[in-house]
Amino acid sequence: MTSTLFVADHLLTRPLVQHLRSVSPIDISLSPRFDSTGFALIEPGHIPDLPGHTIDSECGLSLRDCGTVQFLSPIRPDELDAPTIRLQTESITTELLARATLPSYFGFTGARWANSDGSGWDALVVDGSAGLAPTESAFCEDVVRAWFVLTGLPVVTHVLAVPDGFDPADRDAIVAAIHECFTASLEEAIIALTTAGAEEERVRDLFDNLATVLGAEERLSVPELFRRAQLGPRFGPFRWLT
Repeated sequence: MTSTLFVADHLLTRPLVQHLRSVSPIDISLSPRFDSTGFALIEPGHIPDLPGHTIDSECGLSLRDCGTVQFLSPIRPDELDAPTIRLQTESITTELLARATLPSYFGFTGARWANSDGSGWDALVVDGSAGLAPTESAFCEDVVRAWFVLTGLPVVTHVLAVPDGFDPADRDAIVAAIHECFTASLEEAIIALTTAGAEEERVRDLFDNLATVLGAEERLSVPELFRRAQLGPRFGPFRWLT
């Protein structure tokens, strides 16, 4: 039987999609959109939107010492007073990470978060390809590394959502494909990102730092991210698949 897998688009997940398309596994079918009865590799910020799924406790994507989320400021962050921070992102997980990390890490008081493109911001949070590009900002901080320094925990960037009533063989095939992809050569993905303007050294460090096995620290990190972000009951408890 063929299992359906939706992979949320992100520069970290694109190598997996390319891998699955190139090897054409007969037991995994890539879905262009989320299917409530299928598997999904998604950002943790969307966990509350999946009542019919549990979260795989052993497989996902995580980073520890570097990431794709950057905090940019024209002056030292400890000199900012009640800053307005613009979130230049479409990722709810990036927003969670910024809210959960930056005030405690830098000692902000009364920080205001803005998603609009309007003027009047004091600092900027960017992610994805923009988070890997060279910057002329006076101050730049890797928010993934800042989270690790602050909490001692890695950042889980993606989790594997497993549908209720799943076939264990389907789950095993998908987990194996994820592990296989990120232990294989990622040179094509590195070239694509550097061609798009990312710094090659940072891209190589990123993929060298990427882990696909979730352990106790990763399982602690996700609820801790929700707790520190303080965005209300929408980001409530969720179920690990054990």
